[in-house]
Amino acid sequence: METPKKYIWKKSYSIVLLANLAYIVLFYFLMNLFS
Repeated sequence: METPKKYIWKKSYSIVLLANLAYIVLFYFLMNLFS
């Protein structure tokens, strides 16, 4: 029963990681736009 739960956590963690990456790229783009 622990395997699917761990898999779901890993999937959500990767989604959070992707969201963080997108946020950093967006922030970098905005900084370049205003400077």
